[in-house]
Amino acid sequence: MDYRRRLASASMFGDLLSSFIKRRLGLRTHSQAFGLDQVPESLLPLLLLQEHLGLSGGDIALVVTVFIALELLLSRLLFKLHIRDQPIEAQEQTSRCRVTSGGQLSRTSTMHEPAPTEV
Repeated sequence: MDYRRRLASASMFGDLLSSFIKRRLGLRTHSQAFGLDQVPESLLPLLLLQEHLGLSGGDIALVVTVFIALELLLSRLLFKLHIRDQPIEAQEQTSRCRVTSGGQLSRTSTMHEPAPTEV
């Protein structure tokens, strides 16, 4: 498998991993989790191809940081162009989690989560 396929595969695996973790935390489908949505998708391919691309740890940290910054900027731009419903906001994705006796993570609350309504 050439490096481009490994890069794409690792990126998709990072995205799947972040989705898996979000489901374990009890976050809804398509919910945003700042950092969790960006880091695995950018970090895993870079770690996998670090030697092939000749990247240092600092290079990887820089690329991940730039990836996150560009995603935030692009998200705001798409929101202003009415292409996206809402921009990614760091403070909206804060969750509190606890570890149960069985080692499972459980979400206790999320900021900006709508209050339950009574019917």
